[in-house]
Amino acid sequence: MDAADPRARDPLTPSLHVVLAAAVAAEVAAAVVPTMHLWGLNASRFLPPLIRFAPLLLAVAALVPWVGRAARPAVDGLDQGWRLPVALVAVTVALLALLPDRLGFVGDYLLRMGVLSEPGGFAATFPQALPLDFVRHDGLPRAAAHVFGVAPGTIERVLGVLEGAALALLAVHFARVIAAPSRLAVAAVALFGGGFTLFTGYGKPTIEVCLFTAAAGVFGTQLIRENRGAIGFGLATAAALAVHRAGWSLLPGVALGWLLWFRLHGRAGGWKSWRVAIGIGVPVAVFLALLPRLLHLFFGFDVATNFASAEVERQGGMLRAAFSGLRLLDVANVIALLCPLALAVPVLLPQVKPLRRPELVFLAGLVLSFVPSLLFVYVTQGPFRDWDAFAGAGAAISLSAAWLIAETLRQEPRARSLIAAIVLATLVPTLQLLVLHHDGEAGMARTRAFLTEPPRRTEAQRLATLDFIGLRSMRLHRWADAAAAYHDVAVVAPHPRALEFWGVNAAIAGNDHEAESAFAALAARDSTNLMGWVGLWMCGTFLGDSEEVRIARAKVGSFPPGGPEARSVEEKARRLPELSRLLEAASRGEKRPAP
Repeated sequence: MDAADPRARDPLTPSLHVVLAAAVAAEVAAAVVPTMHLWGLNASRFLPPLIRFAPLLLAVAALVPWVGRAARPAVDGLDQGWRLPVALVAVTVALLALLPDRLGFVGDYLLRMGVLSEPGGFAATFPQALPLDFVRHDGLPRAAAHVFGVAPGTIERVLGVLEGAALALLAVHFARVIAAPSRLAVAAVALFGGGFTLFTGYGKPTIEVCLFTAAAGVFGTQLIRENRGAIGFGLATAAALAVHRAGWSLLPGVALGWLLWFRLHGRAGGWKSWRVAIGIGVPVAVFLALLPRLLHLFFGFDVATNFASAEVERQGGMLRAAFSGLRLLDVANVIALLCPLALAVPVLLPQVKPLRRPELVFLAGLVLSFVPSLLFVYVTQGPFRDWDAFAGAGAAISLSAAWLIAETLRQEPRARSLIAAIVLATLVPTLQLLVLHHDGEAGMARTRAFLTEPPRRTEAQRLATLDFIGLRSMRLHRWADAAAAYHDVAVVAPHPRALEFWGVNAAIAGNDHEAESAFAALAARDSTNLMGWVGLWMCGTFLGDSEEVRIARAKVGSFPPGGPEARSVEEKARRLPELSRLLEAASRGEKRPAP
């Protein structure tokens, strides 16, 4: 074929088409296949049929060439001037504000919200928290709540939406910095994904790691291309270091960025700039100030919890656990959830020319910085629930995919007919994940499917999932469901907390015999746990078992009034009015109140 023939072009358009078709096909498959092998893609499977299939059909239709060409005027018009940042911020604010997370499944969502709603306790609950975490997720929400007279959780939601808007502006700025042929397509890839859905009020600093990683990637790219953005690059790095230990994964990529900058601009005297001094000096100062604490947390907390935990040892150690089939499947699901077009990186990277672009080397280094955490950080509740711990990696991968797509659009103009497909391939799964977390019942169905459908999960992951079902059922006053979940936990791991929650929920649900069994197991396992004896006395009273009442009352009387055990029981009764009513009825020798 002659070189002048227009068909003799680089195969970037077909490759991009394959990436988009594969991403949409995987979403469609995950929407119908009744297993949890593709949990990173199957949020839509648990949604009502219209919400499940209508957006996917739009994404499929956008892959048709004439549909893509027909959409070009609309997407090109949105790409102009101020329209894109305004539209993208408006869409971001609307989605995050109108679809708040009502499920609370991800990571420490319920725990963080519970601590935020109670006075004090943040430092005791999160002793491993870094300074910026204290400020952002405890001090600031409480102070603002006091000033404006609203709940701290409401302030947390507002701050999350504002951070999401900042992420949208960063995505648009990235598209401008790399002179993307379609700012809309590039900004959509950089913005949308699983990390976007965390900005709905999740009170954990992993959302800031996502934001600061994106900022470091954007300003680092600008520094390398334009010799500008040094202060933004440095401040984003410093903030990531100060907010969460996951932010320290950035360091190799950041160091590579500065080396590339020095090679391109620093030798000509750029290193003398006061902006560069701030960009380097601030993160170095934060690094030196926090390094002793990070080393203490790493050896005193992370090694036993996140690297060489008992679960990891049961799987044969760190290497075997990291490269087991189930672990690699989960890593692939995490990446797919966080960056719907992550496949663009391995497919387009070998074809983009020239390959050794400094900004591409920097973005690749940023992605590689997170590979050790993706493989070797064994999050305590499993990747299915703790995927937020890898949000920074998702931001880095999204920027790399966005850069490669921009170069594809630049080198192959025919690929611009796929702009609408690019936007929908990222927006649709993000929207469906938002809806899933907003619709608590759909989210709970997916959670239960994780327990019952293949592949079989590890014991630790199953227990963490059951614990969530129990906690959320308690919040919804579904006491029987909560009792069933904690019964299943207690059968495998009869810890005092599981036994206590099983007994309390069974009692409130009206199942006194079941509650009696749970409290008896609790008292037998830990005779110093006052709640076990109080529960036995209460259940014995309602069941008319005078001998059990006598023994339990004697044990209760052996604890000092006003002591820590008594205060603990009083606090539990205060938090659960239903339990308080049962205890009051038992103390008066009355019949149990109706559930």
